[in-house]
Amino acid sequence: MDNELWDESQENFGNTEILNEAIDIYFHKIRNKNTTVIDGLIFKETKDKKTFITSIKKKFGITGYETKIDSINSEKDVIVFSGNIKDKIKTELIKTYGKNEDNITVHGF
Repeated sequence: MDNELWDESQENFGNTEILNEAIDIYFHKIRNKNTTVIDGLIFKETKDKKTFITSIKKKFGITGYETKIDSINSEKDVIVFSGNIKDKIKTELIKTYGKNEDNITVHGF
Protein backbone atom coordinates (compact mmCIF):
# COMPACT_ATOMS: atom_id res chain seq x y z
CA MET A 1 0.00 0.00 0.00
CA ASP A 2 2.88 2.40 0.75
CA ASN A 3 4.25 1.72 -2.73
CA GLU A 4 1.14 3.29 -4.21
CA LEU A 5 1.68 6.51 -2.24
CA TRP A 6 5.42 6.92 -2.82
CA ASP A 7 6.91 5.91 -6.14
CA GLU A 8 10.71 5.86 -5.79
CA SER A 9 11.11 5.70 -9.57
CA GLN A 10 9.87 9.29 -9.72
CA GLU A 11 12.52 10.58 -7.27
CA ASN A 12 14.68 13.05 -9.12
CA PHE A 13 16.77 14.64 -6.38
CA GLY A 14 19.97 15.07 -8.40
CA ASN A 15 18.32 17.26 -11.04
CA THR A 16 17.22 20.04 -8.68
CA GLU A 17 18.55 23.28 -10.07
CA ILE A 18 20.22 25.63 -7.59
CA LEU A 19 20.86 29.02 -9.14
CA ASN A 20 22.77 31.18 -6.65
CA GLU A 21 26.55 30.98 -6.41
CA ALA A 22 27.20 32.39 -2.90
CA ILE A 23 26.11 29.84 -0.30
CA ASP A 24 26.60 30.21 3.45
CA ILE A 25 26.26 27.28 5.86
CA TYR A 26 25.95 28.08 9.57
CA PHE A 27 25.96 26.16 12.82
CA HIS A 28 23.12 27.76 14.78
CA LYS A 29 21.23 27.08 17.99
CA ILE A 30 17.45 27.34 17.87
CA ARG A 31 15.74 26.84 21.23
CA ASN A 32 18.88 25.12 22.62
CA LYS A 33 18.99 22.65 19.72
CA ASN A 34 21.90 22.37 17.31
CA THR A 35 20.93 23.12 13.74
CA THR A 36 22.56 23.63 10.38
CA VAL A 37 21.28 26.65 8.48
CA ILE A 38 21.79 27.18 4.75
CA ASP A 39 21.53 30.70 3.37
CA GLY A 40 21.90 31.73 -0.24
CA LEU A 41 20.30 28.80 -2.03
CA ILE A 42 18.03 30.17 -4.71
CA PHE A 43 16.06 27.68 -6.73
CA LYS A 44 14.50 28.05 -10.14
CA GLU A 45 11.13 26.82 -8.86
CA THR A 46 9.54 26.38 -5.44
CA LYS A 47 9.20 22.64 -5.99
CA ASP A 48 12.98 22.42 -6.44
CA LYS A 49 13.52 23.79 -2.93
CA LYS A 50 11.10 21.25 -1.50
CA THR A 51 12.84 18.49 -3.45
CA PHE A 52 16.23 19.57 -2.09
CA ILE A 53 14.97 19.61 1.51
CA THR A 54 13.31 16.21 1.07
CA SER A 55 16.44 14.65 -0.41
CA ILE A 56 18.67 15.88 2.44
CA LYS A 57 16.13 14.75 5.04
CA LYS A 58 15.92 11.26 3.52
CA LYS A 59 19.66 10.90 2.96
CA PHE A 60 20.70 11.84 6.51
CA GLY A 61 17.56 10.85 8.45
CA ILE A 62 16.99 14.31 9.91
CA THR A 63 14.30 16.96 10.01
CA GLY A 64 14.40 20.04 7.82
CA TYR A 65 12.27 23.02 6.97
CA GLU A 66 12.28 26.52 5.55
CA THR A 67 11.95 29.55 7.84
CA LYS A 68 13.09 33.10 8.42
CA ILE A 69 15.92 33.79 10.89
CA ASP A 70 16.50 37.52 11.21
CA SER A 71 20.03 37.18 12.58
CA ILE A 72 21.11 35.32 9.43
CA ASN A 73 18.96 36.76 6.63
CA SER A 74 16.19 39.22 7.41
CA GLU A 75 14.95 39.40 3.81
CA LYS A 76 14.67 35.79 2.64
CA ASP A 77 13.89 32.40 4.10
CA VAL A 78 16.72 30.04 4.98
CA ILE A 79 16.76 26.24 5.13
CA VAL A 80 17.22 24.65 8.56
CA PHE A 81 18.23 21.05 9.26
CA SER A 82 18.51 19.39 12.66
CA GLY A 83 21.97 18.62 13.98
CA ASN A 84 25.42 19.84 13.09
CA ILE A 85 25.82 18.51 9.54
CA LYS A 86 27.63 21.48 7.96
CA ASP A 87 30.34 19.35 6.37
CA LYS A 88 27.87 16.77 5.04
CA ILE A 89 25.74 19.51 3.46
CA LYS A 90 28.80 21.09 1.85
CA THR A 91 29.92 17.73 0.46
CA GLU A 92 26.40 17.03 -0.84
CA LEU A 93 26.19 20.42 -2.58
CA ILE A 94 29.54 19.81 -4.28
CA LYS A 95 29.09 16.17 -5.28
CA THR A 96 25.37 15.89 -6.05
CA TYR A 97 24.51 19.42 -7.14
CA GLY A 98 27.81 20.39 -8.77
CA LYS A 99 28.40 23.56 -6.74
CA ASN A 100 31.88 25.10 -6.70
CA GLU A 101 33.62 24.59 -3.33
CA ASP A 102 35.01 28.14 -3.47
CA ASN A 103 31.46 29.56 -3.44
CA ILE A 104 30.44 27.72 -0.25
CA THR A 105 31.39 29.28 3.08
CA VAL A 106 30.99 27.29 6.30
CA HIS A 107 30.56 29.37 9.48
CA GLY A 108 30.65 28.25 13.10
CA PHE A 109 32.51 25.46 14.87
